Amino acid sequence: AAPEGLAVVPGTAQQLRISWGVPGDTGDGTANAALVEHYLVEVGPDTQLEAAALLHSIETQSLEVVIDDLAPGVEVFCRVRVVNRVGLGDAALGRGTPIIPALSTAAVALGSAVAGDTGAVTLSLTTNTSLVSGDLIAVVFPAGFDAGSATVGSTSLNGGALSRVMGLQSACGYQCVSATPVVHLSLSLTAPLASGEAVTVLVQGIVNRGWSGPSGTFQIKTLRAAGDFTIDENLDVAGTDLVPGSLPGVSVTLEDARTGRDTLATVTFGTSTRNALPADAVIRLAFPSELALDGPQATVVGSSLLDGVLAVTLGAGEVTLSRSTGSAVGRSQAPLSLSLTGVRTPTFESVTGSISLAVMTSSGAVIDEATVPGLMIAAGNLTDTRVDAPTPLHAFSTESLSIVFRCGPVGLPMRSSILVTFPDNLDISQASVQSGAEGLSGIVQGSVEGQQLKFKRVLANYDAPAETLVTVVVDGVKSLYAGHTGVYTIRTVSTADGRLMEHHLSVDGSEIIPAEMVVSSLVLGSPVAGADTTLELEATLGGVLNYQGRDGGRILIEMPEGFEPLGTLSYSLEISEEWRRGVLAATGRSQTGANCSASWLRCYGVVQLDHSPPGAG
Repeated sequence: AAPEGLAVVPGTAQQLRISWGVPGDTGDGTANAALVEHYLVEVGPDTQLEAAALLHSIETQSLEVVIDDLAPGVEVFCRVRVVNRVGLGDAALGRGTPIIPALSTAAVALGSAVAGDTGAVTLSLTTNTSLVSGDLIAVVFPAGFDAGSATVGSTSLNGGALSRVMGLQSACGYQCVSATPVVHLSLSLTAPLASGEAVTVLVQGIVNRGWSGPSGTFQIKTLRAAGDFTIDENLDVAGTDLVPGSLPGVSVTLEDARTGRDTLATVTFGTSTRNALPADAVIRLAFPSELALDGPQATVVGSSLLDGVLAVTLGAGEVTLSRSTGSAVGRSQAPLSLSLTGVRTPTFESVTGSISLAVMTSSGAVIDEATVPGLMIAAGNLTDTRVDAPTPLHAFSTESLSIVFRCGPVGLPMRSSILVTFPDNLDISQASVQSGAEGLSGIVQGSVEGQQLKFKRVLANYDAPAETLVTVVVDGVKSLYAGHTGVYTIRTVSTADGRLMEHHLSVDGSEIIPAEMVVSSLVLGSPVAGADTTLELEATLGGVLNYQGRDGGRILIEMPEGFEPLGTLSYSLEISEEWRRGVLAATGRSQTGANCSASWLRCYGVVQLDHSPPGAG
């Protein structure tokens, strides 16, 4: 009869434990173990269990055997028969799959999650099978990590120690040929390490993989001293998401940082102390929405330390530069630079959003990156600016002026306005704008705020392109006092929010000539030399005294050589009705004070207009 109760169960690593009971009939009709000479245990790869293919054939008088050195995870078949004086008995058949026991716990914690960084790694595990002195703890790192300079730091072993064993780089247990870094730590124990013991060890000098993303899984194993037999293992120890490092020395400059320009952007950066720049690296520039990229014009026109070919690919606000036929750039190299054409600055004066730069592997994993603060975009320049007057300006005359300028690259969009600030020597309170503007579609509407006149485009049906010459005529501008008008400023802005597009801040003005005073008569009361006399002046003013009740006014009379005022002058004044809203007071003094002996005296009378009540003058 066949042995009874055959059981095949995994033992420790790569091991099966086979057990059975005495057959019910050992030759005399009873289960008489004394009649059993021995049992024949055969193990093979299939159910045929042919002698030539057997993995193991064991004769034993025991009711249990342990089969070692089996392939883990590979099912095997077994046959157990009794042998007595009669010969072979019936067979009991079974099957089983050897395993490598799992570590009870296993974890890896990186001291730094930065790609390419060098730091410590903390390993922790709980044994399933006891370990003896000389056994190994092996850590298999994911591809890209560098453990060549690893050393052992602190451990949690009581009465024991761990030291790194070199020369076993490819030894990682059963049928393992590792192309990834392996660190072998040898146990030095005064007593066996029992099953269920927790071990923590700090391994220093581990260099992280040089690109970001999931690190991949680690493996932790316990091995016999030779490194070719696995005791316990965990092949799926969770890793860490690696993050990009920082690129040093990053800057972005624009050749022309004014509004509306197609310009050259120069990007400068260095390689980090952690990571080199691969020969097939990809460089990605992400521009803010304010900086447009002109596809046909976006090309690299120059670079430093970046040999080979840089192929340009444009995305939504991104420029991707793929390297080929070049060489790697080592760590801590600077400055690297590249110049990119086809970058268009925004329409409005502003600070752009930030610009990001990333260097990546050819598969798109970020190695190092940096963010550059936004760039200051200044208002562009209006050219050919001038203010034309159809006739010479006279003090207190009212004229029509033509505001003329040529747009820069921004042009003049439909929903924009022109702001003209007039100098203080012109009064624009009654100014009005002729409805049309030369060079613009639609009409312009004018409004006055202090010394500023706003021309708003309305009913426009197209944007005025770059270099458009614009002329706007302003009626009702009053010149004030003789002299220079002062300078004008002209700005183009968004009608909606006043954002500045282009400007000219110092448009030259023109001279205002004095208004004509008509002197009807100037008569001396006595023609006798040396006599005290009166001087009678009758004149009509072309200008205004005490304009808008704010400036006061004087009448100056220069007398020829030899005349001098005597003491306090007295005046008898007759003024026309429209002046009577103000009050006139008169004083007299010489140009040089009391001493009037100079060969030419500018002695004058002063007619001062009282400011209260205010009068139009």
